[in-house]
Amino acid sequence: MLVILPAGAWFYLQKGLSWRRAVQSELHQYGKIRSAYLITGGNQIDLLKGKVCVLHLFPDSDAALDSGNKKVIDTGSRLFKQFSQNDAFRLVMIADNASTELKSHYQKMVGLEDAASVWTGGTGAWRTILQNAYESYGLAEKTTPVRTYLALADTTGAIRNFYNVDNEAEVERLAVHISLLLPNE
Repeated sequence: MLVILPAGAWFYLQKGLSWRRAVQSELHQYGKIRSAYLITGGNQIDLLKGKVCVLHLFPDSDAALDSGNKKVIDTGSRLFKQFSQNDAFRLVMIADNASTELKSHYQKMVGLEDAASVWTGGTGAWRTILQNAYESYGLAEKTTPVRTYLALADTTGAIRNFYNVDNEAEVERLAVHISLLLPNE
């Protein structure tokens, strides 16, 4: 008994450590995100500093509520509901000129007033950052580009991976990666 229980615990912990290392090996660095400031009372607050961010850049200059954008928002909403209780999580939607219908759908799903949700414009720099990172990811992983993807950035702002919203297995892997990157509270 004195040998079996410690040996069993060691094997159990070793399996968990091996799993964690395997999941961490899936995360790479493809670039760095920029800041998103909230200016209140003369103070600038960086809403993304030290946060694990799930990001999406709506590709069109006039983003409408089409099936692809709806799928992105609905997937983001699921992730938001799962992780928004952790103060270190942010869902970041970036659009240059989103339609009223798109913003309304997003607001119903998540709530623009929620601190864990960031809706930002200024897409020029964001577009450059995310497109370059996505291109690096595509070359490294030998993947075909998709329109509806989410990016994951860690607490240092490093873009760690990209996920196809239309592939449920990738969305589930995103949830695992978020859980791994979020700091314990």
